[in-house]
Amino acid sequence: MNTTKNNYAIGKEMIHGSDFTVKAVKTFKGRDGYGVNANLYFKNKKIGDVVDSGNGGPLDIYYHVNGRYAPEGEAHVKSFLKTLPECTYGERGYEFSESKVDPFNDEDLWNELIELYLVRRDHKKDMRKVVVVKDNSVFTYNAKPADLSRTFRHNGGSKTFKEIILSKNKDAVILNELPEEEAFTLWYDTTYKKESA
Repeated sequence: MNTTKNNYAIGKEMIHGSDFTVKAVKTFKGRDGYGVNANLYFKNKKIGDVVDSGNGGPLDIYYHVNGRYAPEGEAHVKSFLKTLPECTYGERGYEFSESKVDPFNDEDLWNELIELYLVRRDHKKDMRKVVVVKDNSVFTYNAKPADLSRTFRHNGGSKTFKEIILSKNKDAVILNELPEEEAFTLWYDTTYKKESA
């Protein structure tokens, strides 16, 4: 497996670490897949909104504040996009015109941030249960994180739920016991990154 990051992967990480965010993300079923509405932010100030109608077309991106066009928001986006590395269609995973350069645009930026928002939402939902990573796989137990310290009868004795999990899974990592960002990174790397490797 090739673990070298290409420019597309590097650009996505730069987007994740940027001052741009999305909030109030709502998804709905469109005519040609799922659509989405989201508010766009730069340094926690709203700069516009985006609509994907779910009809197979591009995003509709509106840079505005209080209903009026706000060019400064779009200028921040354009300035940031210039800092991202150029990537090729091949780096994006397309087989046609693999060597053709395809720089990041504002649609890439907002699509990536919407995807990250939805992934983080999935992570928070998973973390309501006990989540364990072992052998590059994620397992969930239908129990609450508070149950990890509860004592149960086990093999003629008593053990906490955590001890039971670890006795059956020697190299397991219980994500509920990690700091939030560390748990998210391990969950994300195990759940999503291995799918695209």
